[in-house]
Amino acid sequence: MEGMEPAIERAEGPMRLDDVGLEPLVSVLVTNHNYGRFVGEAIESALAQGYDRLEVVVCDDGSTDDSCEVISRYVADDERVRLIAKENGGQASAFNAAFAASSGSVLCFLDADDVFLPGKLVSVIEAFRASRAGLLVHQMMIVDEVGRDLQRIPTFTRFEHGWIRARVLQRGGRWRWMPTSGVALRREIAERIFPIPEEPFRIDADMFMLELAPLLVEVAAIEEVLGRYRLHGANAYSRRKLDRQAVDRTIHSLTTAIDQVNERLDRLRLDGDRLDPDRNLKLAEQRFLARAFDGDASRWELSRNYGTLTAALVRDDLYGLSQKAWAILLYLGVVILPVRSRIAWASASLGISHGKEFVRRVQQSVPEQLRRSLSGRRSTP
Repeated sequence: MEGMEPAIERAEGPMRLDDVGLEPLVSVLVTNHNYGRFVGEAIESALAQGYDRLEVVVCDDGSTDDSCEVISRYVADDERVRLIAKENGGQASAFNAAFAASSGSVLCFLDADDVFLPGKLVSVIEAFRASRAGLLVHQMMIVDEVGRDLQRIPTFTRFEHGWIRARVLQRGGRWRWMPTSGVALRREIAERIFPIPEEPFRIDADMFMLELAPLLVEVAAIEEVLGRYRLHGANAYSRRKLDRQAVDRTIHSLTTAIDQVNERLDRLRLDGDRLDPDRNLKLAEQRFLARAFDGDASRWELSRNYGTLTAALVRDDLYGLSQKAWAILLYLGVVILPVRSRIAWASASLGISHGKEFVRRVQQSVPEQLRRSLSGRRSTP
């Protein structure tokens, strides 16, 4: 049938992948739009990995600053760097162009305003060699514009690994994923994900691949900071103030990703369940905040919503104990406070902060067995 993808040959388990090999070609895919002041550092961080089998494919998505001039200097100096310059089409369009120009059997994604830490590529290859995974995530450090550490991510939630499809379906697409620069893919699974639908994903294109990939392949995770995610005021989620616009954007991104992933699963002719937005706790949290920020709901209605949300938080098998406690207190404050104070309270609680990093360190000092006992979580297979 026209428009259908070849069916994936698997039963109930993940896609079968060949051994990645000792020194696979790694493609670092960099997407850039008007980040001329940052993209050079991003490219340098990839070239400085000390790994020879490397190509850096930079897609400039219609920048109007000096980005192309900056990138072209690296192209002239190092044959491993290539520039794909195109008209502005959005993040998915840039991802698609970079992927189409790449050849690596391992793909590492790098936002132009982020950097890789030394040794990342070797760690990624070793993790792929030690597993049957097709998708990999690793820890990152959020830094400010001048590079000062702010908060490690994940902060409270621990990584999952292995064949987590059933849990991702049960949670409506939720799992402990990472921003673009903390993600790597095997090419076999990337060929099922790309091209990413372009019109729905002018932004947040990574959400599509991160919700789809764990339904098809095993996940590997590295519990080590291998990159820096830079906050600088121009990137999408850098605003410290949470408002209705930001909440609406998150709701739209989550629902769009769920719809588009289900559509791709249909095209791949995969039998089985589809993602259900009503199971997605993150979506429920954002919808609760939207009602609270509007001020249309009475405090009694919000209290009932809070009770339902709290019960879902307590039952959740992804959030850890600290994150559950943090969220329950946050949403209680949203209910109690007057409408005009709710946004400030939520912004202070959900934003990047040294306080969260302090709590994370305290949590990490608690023995692993005790943490799992308190949160009611079992070991991840």
